[in-house]
Amino acid sequence: MRYDVRLVLARSREFPLGNSRCSYELLLPLDEHRRLDLGAWSRRRSGNRARRFSMDLGEAWGELRHDRTGWFLAFGHGEAGEEAFFAESEGSFALGEGIPIIEWDGQIRIYRVTSLAPELVNAGKAA
Repeated sequence: MRYDVRLVLARSREFPLGNSRCSYELLLPLDEHRRLDLGAWSRRRSGNRARRFSMDLGEAWGELRHDRTGWFLAFGHGEAGEEAFFAESEGSFALGEGIPIIEWDGQIRIYRVTSLAPELVNAGKAA
């Protein structure tokens, strides 16, 4: 099942209160434990969107990808500076959990799951 997930930059030395202007909005295939689901992603690779909001890079659209190195978010055409890697592929996307992401500058930053909801399918269509 796919979930709409919002991640917001957690507290850090640079941002003691976190920073809601640095965030990700994602549509991710998650299993029953709320972990990234390779089988579901393999069956439906398209549409697993990612939207990044960054003070340094601005807004960007991309998608979830997986290869031999693990899970990553690709923005643009695969240049190293346009990718963000999930540092731990076994992390759980549960409300309040921290998700470590290796960002474009090579730094690992922790993002908190601030919203998590099943994908709305056929929204707006009459039943």
